[in-house]
Amino acid sequence: MTQNKIDRLAPLRAQLDRLDGELAELIRTRLSICMQVAEVKMANGIAMMQPERVRHVQESYAARGRQLGLDPGFMRSLASLLVDEACRVEQAIINESQQRKAGGVADEH
Repeated sequence: MTQNKIDRLAPLRAQLDRLDGELAELIRTRLSICMQVAEVKMANGIAMMQPERVRHVQESYAARGRQLGLDPGFMRSLASLLVDEACRVEQAIINESQQRKAGGVADEH
């Protein structure tokens, strides 16, 4: 392929790079909200894993995919990746809180 043909891709790649940046920012915002969810779950004794919610998110993504002409299986997989990361973040927050509490108890003795 000649350089001229490759250069024609530059504007499209720039658009993709911009969109990738926006997606990353949206994911960061989503995970920030998930951190708040973890705090609410801990404060109210709610289990971290909510299988019904996971299914709801996956099916919502699949439905959006169908509406937008995207592969529902891909969208369900994308939802699973996002949920898996949210669970990892929530679990890290819960673990950190439990370690602080355990450390606080040890400090009192």
